[in-house]
Amino acid sequence: RGDLVRLIDGTDRGMAAAAILALPEAGPTADDVRLLIGLLDDPVLRRSAASALCRIPGWRFADVAGRWAAASRADRGVLLRILRSRTGWDRIIAAQLDARTKPCNLANLKPRLKE
Repeated sequence: RGDLVRLIDGTDRGMAAAAILALPEAGPTADDVRLLIGLLDDPVLRRSAASALCRIPGWRFADVAGRWAAASRADRGVLLRILRSRTGWDRIIAAQLDARTKPCNLANLKPRLKE
């Protein structure tokens, strides 16, 4: 994973694009996801970053949706592709797995499932 990140940060744009596409299989971290979201502003690497984000779980809909208002028409096409990869279940499930969700959540019900 570290080698891929170094290639992404390097000067060879072709190698960077290839490394971006390989990143989802390398077990990306939250920092890697932030890097990919930042690369959506790069005209050369934006499509590779979008493709990788579509295959990486664990980022929130809001992480990308906030860019919509300021995006050009062409950029919105890329953003739409990424946002469509999220069905909305990630937002629903995240709230249900958070013990702070009231009045009821799956995290609090887990001990009772063993009864």
